Amino acid sequence: MCIRTAAQATDADKLTGTFITEGGKGKVTISRINNKYVGTLIWTNVPGATDRNNPDKRKRDHKIAGMVILKDFVYTGDETWENGTVYDPESGNTYRGKISLKKDGRLHLRGFVGIAAFGKTTVWERVK
Repeated sequence: MCIRTAAQATDADKLTGTFITEGGKGKVTISRINNKYVGTLIWTNVPGATDRNNPDKRKRDHKIAGMVILKDFVYTGDETWENGTVYDPESGNTYRGKISLKKDGRLHLRGFVGIAAFGKTTVWERVK
Protein backbone atom coordinates (compact mmCIF):
# COMPACT_ATOMS: atom_id res chain seq x y z
CA MET A 1 0.00 0.00 0.00
CA CYS A 2 1.29 3.42 -0.99
CA ILE A 3 0.61 6.21 1.47
CA ARG A 4 0.92 9.70 0.06
CA THR A 5 1.86 12.68 2.16
CA ALA A 6 -0.20 15.87 2.07
CA ALA A 7 2.58 17.57 0.08
CA GLN A 8 2.56 14.79 -2.52
CA ALA A 9 -1.22 15.06 -2.85
CA THR A 10 -0.97 18.85 -3.30
CA ASP A 11 1.75 18.45 -5.94
CA ALA A 12 -0.30 15.79 -7.71
CA ASP A 13 -3.40 17.99 -7.78
CA LYS A 14 -1.52 20.68 -9.73
CA LEU A 15 -2.66 18.75 -12.79
CA THR A 16 -6.34 19.42 -12.13
CA GLY A 17 -8.03 22.09 -14.18
CA THR A 18 -9.00 22.81 -17.76
CA PHE A 19 -6.61 22.81 -20.71
CA ILE A 20 -6.99 23.70 -24.36
CA THR A 21 -5.48 21.11 -26.66
CA GLU A 22 -2.78 21.81 -29.19
CA GLY A 23 -4.26 23.63 -32.15
CA GLY A 24 -7.27 24.73 -30.10
CA LYS A 25 -9.37 21.77 -31.20
CA GLY A 26 -10.77 20.97 -27.77
CA LYS A 27 -10.85 21.65 -24.05
CA VAL A 28 -10.17 18.94 -21.49
CA THR A 29 -10.93 19.15 -17.78
CA ILE A 30 -8.65 17.00 -15.64
CA SER A 31 -9.84 15.87 -12.23
CA ARG A 32 -8.80 13.41 -9.53
CA ILE A 33 -10.92 10.38 -8.78
CA ASN A 34 -9.48 8.65 -5.73
CA ASN A 35 -5.74 8.72 -6.48
CA LYS A 36 -6.01 8.64 -10.28
CA TYR A 37 -6.42 11.46 -12.75
CA VAL A 38 -8.86 11.51 -15.64
CA GLY A 39 -9.54 14.00 -18.40
CA THR A 40 -12.92 14.72 -19.93
CA LEU A 41 -13.25 16.41 -23.30
CA ILE A 42 -15.71 19.19 -22.48
CA TRP A 43 -15.70 21.16 -25.75
CA THR A 44 -14.62 20.74 -29.37
CA ASN A 45 -14.25 23.25 -32.18
CA VAL A 46 -16.68 21.12 -34.23
CA PRO A 47 -20.08 21.31 -32.53
CA GLY A 48 -21.78 17.92 -32.44
CA ALA A 49 -18.65 16.03 -33.55
CA THR A 50 -19.04 12.28 -33.20
CA ASP A 51 -16.58 9.50 -32.47
CA ARG A 52 -16.58 8.45 -36.13
CA ASN A 53 -13.22 6.65 -35.96
CA ASN A 54 -13.98 4.53 -32.89
CA PRO A 55 -13.00 0.91 -33.54
CA ASP A 56 -16.33 -0.11 -31.99
CA LYS A 57 -18.79 0.68 -34.79
CA ARG A 58 -21.64 0.94 -32.28
CA LYS A 59 -19.97 3.99 -30.68
CA ARG A 60 -19.31 5.95 -33.85
CA ASP A 61 -22.43 8.08 -33.49
CA HIS A 62 -21.60 9.09 -29.88
CA LYS A 63 -20.66 12.73 -29.39
CA ILE A 64 -17.04 13.23 -28.38
CA ALA A 65 -17.79 16.22 -26.14
CA GLY A 66 -18.29 14.66 -22.72
CA MET A 67 -16.01 11.67 -23.36
CA VAL A 68 -13.30 10.66 -20.90
CA ILE A 69 -10.16 10.64 -23.04
CA LEU A 70 -7.49 10.45 -20.30
CA LYS A 71 -7.76 7.59 -17.82
CA ASP A 72 -5.94 6.19 -14.79
CA PHE A 73 -2.96 8.56 -14.58
CA VAL A 74 -1.01 8.27 -11.33
CA TYR A 75 1.32 10.89 -9.90
CA THR A 76 4.88 9.54 -9.86
CA GLY A 77 6.59 12.65 -8.51
CA ASP A 78 8.58 15.45 -10.10
CA GLU A 79 5.52 16.97 -11.85
CA THR A 80 4.91 13.70 -13.77
CA TRP A 81 1.84 11.45 -14.09
CA GLU A 82 2.16 8.02 -15.71
CA ASN A 83 0.54 4.61 -16.25
CA GLY A 84 -2.57 6.07 -17.85
CA THR A 85 -4.15 5.83 -21.27
CA VAL A 86 -5.05 8.45 -23.86
CA TYR A 87 -7.89 8.04 -26.34
CA ASP A 88 -7.47 10.02 -29.56
CA PRO A 89 -10.90 10.59 -31.14
CA GLU A 90 -9.27 11.78 -34.38
CA SER A 91 -7.72 8.35 -35.00
CA GLY A 92 -9.86 6.12 -32.78
CA ASN A 93 -6.68 4.79 -31.15
CA THR A 94 -5.88 4.41 -27.47
CA TYR A 95 -2.29 4.90 -26.36
CA ARG A 96 -0.32 4.55 -23.17
CA GLY A 97 0.42 7.99 -21.80
CA LYS A 98 2.72 10.13 -19.74
CA ILE A 99 1.97 13.68 -18.61
CA SER A 100 4.42 16.28 -17.39
CA LEU A 101 3.50 19.72 -16.14
CA LYS A 102 6.03 22.42 -16.93
CA LYS A 103 6.80 25.44 -14.76
CA ASP A 104 5.02 27.73 -17.25
CA GLY A 105 1.80 25.75 -16.67
CA ARG A 106 1.86 23.94 -20.00
CA LEU A 107 0.94 20.28 -20.01
CA HIS A 108 3.05 17.93 -22.13
CA LEU A 109 1.13 14.78 -23.02
CA ARG A 110 3.09 11.94 -24.58
CA GLY A 111 1.12 9.14 -26.19
CA PHE A 112 2.91 5.97 -27.20
CA VAL A 113 2.70 2.30 -28.02
CA GLY A 114 5.27 0.15 -26.24
CA ILE A 115 7.88 2.56 -24.86
CA ALA A 116 7.68 6.34 -24.52
CA ALA A 117 10.65 6.84 -26.87
CA PHE A 118 8.41 5.80 -29.75
CA GLY A 119 5.59 8.25 -29.31
CA LYS A 120 4.37 11.76 -29.90
CA THR A 121 4.12 14.70 -27.52
CA THR A 122 1.39 17.31 -27.69
CA VAL A 123 1.38 20.51 -25.64
CA TRP A 124 -1.78 21.86 -23.98
CA GLU A 125 -2.27 25.30 -22.45
CA ARG A 126 -4.05 25.83 -19.15
CA VAL A 127 -7.28 27.81 -19.47
CA LYS A 128 -7.28 30.84 -17.17
